Amino acid sequence: MNRDCRSPLNVDPLQPREIQSLFSAAGFRWWIAGGWALDLFTGSQSRPHFDIDVAVARLDQLAAQEYLRGWDFQYAVPGTSDPVVFKSWISGQTLGHEIHGSWVRERPDSPWRFEFLLHEIEEDGWSFRYCQDVRHPLEHIGARTRDGIPHLRPEIALLYKAARLREVDEQDFRRVLPHLEPAARGQLARDIVCFSPQHAWLAVLR
Repeated sequence: MNRDCRSPLNVDPLQPREIQSLFSAAGFRWWIAGGWALDLFTGSQSRPHFDIDVAVARLDQLAAQEYLRGWDFQYAVPGTSDPVVFKSWISGQTLGHEIHGSWVRERPDSPWRFEFLLHEIEEDGWSFRYCQDVRHPLEHIGARTRDGIPHLRPEIALLYKAARLREVDEQDFRRVLPHLEPAARGQLARDIVCFSPQHAWLAVLR
């Protein structure tokens, strides 16, 4: 693992139970997202995870920042990828919609511990970052494991993966698909149609 504290590859992620403990007293809602959300849904870890994502409402971003007062927050500057340019998320700064999240670590010389992902949530409704026509009641986007760890439902986690379509996203989709209830498969298909009517996953979901 790259131990250069300036590098986006310097990641030593917390585990889901550690995230649960860290946010046990939080006054805002949060959910584990990404590949870990799918593993929490199926009940077993499928692969090593490079990082771990924690979804929060964009409206709760300052509450989340304040909850971890003293930690180091940095976000990737939009349009940078090779290399990724990081910029400090200073205390009290509201991140605009062009910023999708922030990496988090205890200190500037520590490895990254997780990434906050900012979800578009207004009151009791959630909307998809890549297509505002995709909307669901807030109570329908998340679930909990038997030991109480909040995570995004698989049809929501897979929707984000459908928009990216990396090799790991394809693998996660194929692995989780047999575990989806018909209602979840139907919702995922309808949501994908809204932003990508010719998406390759639709032939399998329908």
